[in-house]
Amino acid sequence: MIYREVLSYMAERSGIPLWIVDEQAEIRFSTIDESRFGDRKNMRKFFSSFVGGGMAPRVKKFDTHELYGSFPFEDEAGGFTLVAGPAYEIHPYAGGRKGACRILFHADCIKEILLMMPTVSLSEFCRFVAVLAEIYTKSAYAPQALEQGLEKYALRDWIDGRLAEIIFDIREEERETVYEPEAEKKFLSYVTKGNVEALQNFKLPKAKAADAKETKYQNLFEAVALVTLATRAAISGGLDYVEAFSLSDLYFKRLSRVTNDKELSEIIPQILSHFAQRVKESSHRAPLEETSPYIRRSIQYIRLHLHSPIRLEDVAREVGLEPKYFSRLFVSLTGEKFSSFVQRERVLEAKNLLENTNRTTIDISNSLGFSSQSYFIKVFERYIGETPGEFLEKKKQQKGK
Repeated sequence: MIYREVLSYMAERSGIPLWIVDEQAEIRFSTIDESRFGDRKNMRKFFSSFVGGGMAPRVKKFDTHELYGSFPFEDEAGGFTLVAGPAYEIHPYAGGRKGACRILFHADCIKEILLMMPTVSLSEFCRFVAVLAEIYTKSAYAPQALEQGLEKYALRDWIDGRLAEIIFDIREEERETVYEPEAEKKFLSYVTKGNVEALQNFKLPKAKAADAKETKYQNLFEAVALVTLATRAAISGGLDYVEAFSLSDLYFKRLSRVTNDKELSEIIPQILSHFAQRVKESSHRAPLEETSPYIRRSIQYIRLHLHSPIRLEDVAREVGLEPKYFSRLFVSLTGEKFSSFVQRERVLEAKNLLENTNRTTIDISNSLGFSSQSYFIKVFERYIGETPGEFLEKKKQQKGK
């Protein structure tokens, strides 16, 4: 099978699973370990709908916020179909629906796998599928055409009705928290009100003793549920939903790297304080609804991609404008150059991370794409009025009082 290394690399970099199935919908290659597969018969039934149906790539979207891309190709062994997905526009832990994951993955692995799944925009996913198709078929495809030809499905209609009843329960799962309900309501109200101070030393008391049999992943899933609740509380407090889900996705990834319960207990207050801080800052911003829809969408895109490279040309293409016109429009409506706005938003994100997490300045500056540590310190001081070191020292002094 050609280009297995390419598939493995792209899956690793994107977080999106990739599959190759033959003409009988049998899995011939996957970037997901075979031990995590669901029932093979049900998986074959699921993938069979991707086989056939023309030679051009297709992108499908389900009502469960799942995206899948597929296209046929041939090599010396015969004809095959490459399937990319699931990818999510809204993360399952924020949206409450896990969709086809209950077919693709073993029940014991679903939550662990979803913790590492990224959120992507439709246009980003279409670009990803177009690149894969070009590599495998030697033909170029326009991502915009894939987006415009999007096929939409209701998951229950797409899968055989009886199979859906057996496999799926797409209602949001009820969660029985181990924390005291009143305490949980209190911290949610702090997030909604943007009350950062109240959350800095706030601890959630448990309503019942920890189960001696509980595992690291059970504790991790409880933490993920708290992030989901904090995301919704932040949106209720006025935080833009794209920004809120972007923040939750960032912390889902961080939680997936937690190695012990001590680290887990330390990160929860940081997460809650960070959400509250974003709510507090959003109350001082001019509402995005009062600006041009192009500028509103571009600002949402910028805030969603602060930890990735951001080019004016890419954002202009995202909102559907010619780059030079978009640049002039951005300055005229925001009063700020595009590059300055991106830089300021990254500094504000750095300030939030310094204030609400234990991450180092080097880690934060690298994550936000600053070219060097000295440049990060210089830019931080320009916008905040003090260096990151001075900011952290003041933070320590305030905690000591």
